[in-house]
Amino acid sequence: MATFPNLISEICRTPKMIEIVSKSIPILIRWAQNGITTNHYKDLLRELGYTTYSGIGKPLGYIEDVRNELSKRLDSDIPSLNALCTNSITNLPSYGFEYVIEDYDTLSLEAKRVVVDGLNKRATDFKFWDVVLNALCLTPSVCVSGRDEEEIRKGKFCNNSESQYHIRLKQYIAEHPSKIGLTNVVSAETENVLLSGDRLDVHLQQKNGTRVAVEVKSRISQDDDILRGIYQCVKYKAVLEAENRVHGVPYKVRSILVLEGTLSDSNYQVKDLLGVEVIECFEY
Repeated sequence: MATFPNLISEICRTPKMIEIVSKSIPILIRWAQNGITTNHYKDLLRELGYTTYSGIGKPLGYIEDVRNELSKRLDSDIPSLNALCTNSITNLPSYGFEYVIEDYDTLSLEAKRVVVDGLNKRATDFKFWDVVLNALCLTPSVCVSGRDEEEIRKGKFCNNSESQYHIRLKQYIAEHPSKIGLTNVVSAETENVLLSGDRLDVHLQQKNGTRVAVEVKSRISQDDDILRGIYQCVKYKAVLEAENRVHGVPYKVRSILVLEGTLSDSNYQVKDLLGVEVIECFEY
């Protein structure tokens, strides 16, 4: 397979733009490979390591140029990655997306959503992103949480006792589920025991039958404990779904991780990849 190690530098020219585009393409490809289509510009900036950066549209334009040129050189119709991140208010690409779709700005909101959904379906269905990375001589983007994983695997949290902060937080959420956006809650309890033997911090059931597992991490939880919480949410959701299936119950299941703190960059990537609902900076 032909490779084009200088293609990005030929198109982007400045060192900073070359760096941003070279980092962005593997991130966007990881999103596409994992079916992630709901991220925003701020999510891309966060993964790039920027707290503020006002010109993300320019690198995205260059990414489109790289895509077009690589398509020509490989004689392959490579999908656009640009619709995978959007404006956080409209959930649509911002002004300038006409660079990708010529008449985009003239379309109705409904038509724009159809176009964006179509582009994202092509991107997530595409099976040759590894070929694209190889052709550009780029390394795949992976979630890096090795140190936190190491701490968990050492058994750090086996027989871990609850702090007063953890107890207060879960009790507050059980008593005030509306504070995490849940309404019409008909039952709420802490330390609910699942059929796997796990204990939920909070188990809520809504009037429509939806069951919600809530895992909480208090202000003293460190990144490794928060990573554990992400995986706990994956497990609890799977177990609740299994219970419902065995009992013939058709209702939906959700799991939510509530943090008094914030996600580290690596944990943000993991939660994104696994599709876990997270509420950060919870105050009560």
